[in-house]
Amino acid sequence: MAQIEQPVFGFSRPHTCKAGAGSDKYRCRGTDCQQRTEKEPASFRPAARTDGSERTTRSGRMRLLVSNRPAATSKALAHYAAVDYSAAIGMNHFKHCTIVPGTIDSHCHLTVAADRGVPVAEVVSNCFESGMAAMLDIAIQADDLPQRRRMVGDDRRILFSAGVHPAQAADTTVEAAAASIRNAAGDPAIVAIGETGLDWYRGREHAAAQHALFEAQITLANELDLPLIVHNRHATEDIYTVLRQSPVHRGGIMHCYSAGPEWVASFVDLGFAISFAGNLTFPRSDALRAAAALVPPDSLLVETDAPFLAPVPARGRPNHPGYLGHTLCALAELRREPLEELAHRTRENFLTLFPRARSRLTTREAAE
Repeated sequence: MAQIEQPVFGFSRPHTCKAGAGSDKYRCRGTDCQQRTEKEPASFRPAARTDGSERTTRSGRMRLLVSNRPAATSKALAHYAAVDYSAAIGMNHFKHCTIVPGTIDSHCHLTVAADRGVPVAEVVSNCFESGMAAMLDIAIQADDLPQRRRMVGDDRRILFSAGVHPAQAADTTVEAAAASIRNAAGDPAIVAIGETGLDWYRGREHAAAQHALFEAQITLANELDLPLIVHNRHATEDIYTVLRQSPVHRGGIMHCYSAGPEWVASFVDLGFAISFAGNLTFPRSDALRAAAALVPPDSLLVETDAPFLAPVPARGRPNHPGYLGHTLCALAELRREPLEELAHRTRENFLTLFPRARSRLTTREAAE
């Protein structure tokens, strides 16, 4: 039986990099370093691998992962503008792709991924051919839906949100944003509001504007009876305070969860699902893995946050939905749950949280 490509939680043993490109204690960032390895750090070594079989799709480019037994164990992103992504244009974006059939990517930015050189149309086609059930493309700007729609066409398996990223707070007004979001929400493919929230890593100087947009999108989520996608970066306590004082009737997702294990129960009690991205596989993410182990089964989701946070072993590449399987494998191992059961549960959690999505996907299946 062929060996499945599994997530590897780490890059290198501690060493002094001789390539001169970096000497990180846990991983070397120097691509020319001869001591670069792919060893798991002792801080997180799963008790066993998930057995499985490997096959490829007709295109031969996506790896389809099938479990045989339980696991034993834009402006908003302007701070990336100075990075040169030209190398990604000729990159093999299908290397390391791993699909677990039936999964849903609960958070991705496909137009941003395309800007990073990812062949989005081909990746999306191969993901669905390999058995992925759906993906949720997330708004960054209030008026970006037409551009996002044009990129992916009319496939009902691609769902959308409408909202304004907190990094846009200084570049819009609450009134203009609310009008655009309300207009976009008339599209039947819109299943959520966001992503919104607070980001104190960058943009604290616009705290008042971020708060105003966050509150406005909570109001819109309640008005439109839609779940809310929440972005949190270094703002956990402030976000919790806002959500506790202004409850979201439909709940939502704490996307790319980063708040630590001590906050899991608090956000779940507010009606929010907890979604984990590729940073779950990073060697220094012990607190994140501890949080993932605590999430109730019916509150757990998985995402890529593409094109950001590609999981090991694709770390450093532009992320895309084809890498989702690595994060799901990591979740299965650390929670000691069967991979296929976890894939099914996260899909059902998503469809329960987003009734519009269930209706849209059911209608598609009936039409086929």
